[in-house]
Amino acid sequence: MVVLGHAEMPHSSILFRFHMAMFFMISGYLFNDRNVSDARSLRVFIVKKIKALYIPYVLWNGLMVILNNFFLKINFYTSDPAFMSESIGGGNAYGLRAYQSLPETMALLKKVVCFSGQEQFGGATWFLRVMFEVTLVWGVSNYIFRRFSNNEFIIWICNSGMTLVLLQLSNYMRENKAYTVMQIEVMAASYIMFYGGYYLQK
Repeated sequence: MVVLGHAEMPHSSILFRFHMAMFFMISGYLFNDRNVSDARSLRVFIVKKIKALYIPYVLWNGLMVILNNFFLKINFYTSDPAFMSESIGGGNAYGLRAYQSLPETMALLKKVVCFSGQEQFGGATWFLRVMFEVTLVWGVSNYIFRRFSNNEFIIWICNSGMTLVLLQLSNYMRENKAYTVMQIEVMAASYIMFYGGYYLQK
């Protein structure tokens, strides 16, 4: 669905209304409470998410940073201003690229490692970052809620409150154009989908 939507198949706007939300809902649906039953299981859960989401994000975007000059050389990227006006449709949406020095490359790699930057060919990896943030916040908050109560109704109240707070935060950030490099506003908006999937399973 993601590929078909980005390929602009007929009626692809319909796919864009729900396909990303489905990823979060399915992840919530598949979440297992045993992941947060005690400190050890929470630690294992976090390490798994680092391996499955953070490391692929860093490796892919780090490789794209390192290959920037090579991509310019073989014309995957361009530094030619004429491309922006003479190509079909008026150039690409990402703009021109410049050759990077070693210090510039190192600075970009640092941003990638800090989860605050992604490359043009790593554009779709924004999802790994947001999913990592959603599952981490869900896992840690549910671990904390379960330390205070074993009552599922109380935990539901806590989860509902947390979800509404994050939804309001996302709305406030969007209205005030307070966008963050780590896409906290997207994580806060996506959280409700994870929540919905989790309680659909319940």
